[in-house]
Amino acid sequence: MAGEPRLMFSTLGCPGWTLEQAADTAVAIGYGGLEIRMLDGTIIPPDLNPPGRTRIREVMQSRELRTIGLGLSTRFTMPDGAERERMEQDLLAYLEMARELDVPFVRTFGGNLADGQATEDGINNVAESLNRLASAAADAGVTILLETLRVRGSPLLWKKWQCRESWWKVKKRMAGRMHVGKLWCDSRKIREER
Repeated sequence: MAGEPRLMFSTLGCPGWTLEQAADTAVAIGYGGLEIRMLDGTIIPPDLNPPGRTRIREVMQSRELRTIGLGLSTRFTMPDGAERERMEQDLLAYLEMARELDVPFVRTFGGNLADGQATEDGINNVAESLNRLASAAADAGVTILLETLRVRGSPLLWKKWQCRESWWKVKKRMAGRMHVGKLWCDSRKIREER
């Protein structure tokens, strides 16, 4: 895997494939690895059992591929503190899995705003949760990437807070925390910013 950077893709793009099929395809088309979000048709669970983790490691190593990230469904905008705490516990479990599998990134969402929820409230909730999780990410040697997505022409799909402007508001509330970055997606362009 040393040398020039190689492309990677997410298993979200092939939800009906097994991990082995996705890995074999990555090798066949010259890609360097995968982000694992879907594992055999379901979102990778935070409590994936030891045989499942061993399988990921063996499949990827046997094909000389890198697992670049774990794609999660955690979200933190919601006003319900108990629900945010459950999401934080899930993300902590994913951080431990990423550490164990030598995965450098976990991708999370901010989440949609609840009906009537103020944008600033959602931003504060995301920042508070990420601040609580940043130390665990640092301890695991993993970076949490907050995905912000703006789909042009689809304002109802993603609430307005999930855009570049909101990311900077979250970042300002992060008190210089390392191990939290942004995965910015705008239509067809994706890039990671720290």
